Amino acid sequence: MPTIYLEQKKLPEVPLEAESITPGVLSGKSKKEIRALPLLYGNAKAKIGDFFDVRLSDFGADTHIHIEGDLSKVKYLGDNMDSGLLTISGPVGMHLGRGMTGGEIRVDGDVGGFLGAGMQGGLIQVRGQVGHMAGAAYIGDKQGMSGGCIIIHGSCGNEAGTRMNGGLLIIADGSGDFAGVEMKSGTIVVMGDAGKCAGACMTGGTIVLLRGQELLPTFIYDSAGPLAIPTMFRDVVKALGVKVPDDLEEKQFRRFIGDSNEQGKGEILVCE
Repeated sequence: MPTIYLEQKKLPEVPLEAESITPGVLSGKSKKEIRALPLLYGNAKAKIGDFFDVRLSDFGADTHIHIEGDLSKVKYLGDNMDSGLLTISGPVGMHLGRGMTGGEIRVDGDVGGFLGAGMQGGLIQVRGQVGHMAGAAYIGDKQGMSGGCIIIHGSCGNEAGTRMNGGLLIIADGSGDFAGVEMKSGTIVVMGDAGKCAGACMTGGTIVLLRGQELLPTFIYDSAGPLAIPTMFRDVVKALGVKVPDDLEEKQFRRFIGDSNEQGKGEILVCE
């Protein structure tokens, strides 16, 4: 796989919008062509070469972009990404992987808000903390994440999975308030403490809470039993470094249906 190394040479003082830094856009281009690709620096036009040194190595079918540095003010990396691999060492700004349909993003660092917003496919892994609205819908959009998988190995902020309509969101630590608000489909797994009002106004989908949690009174108790985990799912998440408790299938989960205020048929499974 050809690798494109972007080494940060100066820190942006204001937000830097970098929709052009995605494998599909950079694939097949020379160093000169990559350096000339546009960025938006505040309200001014800029180029990749203004902020990054570019180095190329190897050749192959898919493209790998590797970036190192403090990217906390860099937004929209991996925008609408459909293939290839994007790896990042360091903190990253908002809107990482927006509208992603394929490929993989790996981050060793913290990420800002709206991670994977509107995501339809692919895989995002973050070994750090994530801001608000992970896998969520933008204000005014009817649905958030509808496919693919987001794995957050740390914690995340409020409203993860807002209006989620498919896919899998795993939060290995705790989540903020209103996880899965207005959720329609898909699965959210919170392995640490969940915040208040999980699943508020949800009409479908599944939220799994591995720690006891007080739910909204509009969720109606249905039944209790073990959590059925397909062997393939367990093998995949373990291969991706998610620590699934060995005795998870021996534990009992209480199943609640709701949100009844919305005549919802979603389910929240709470570990006893």
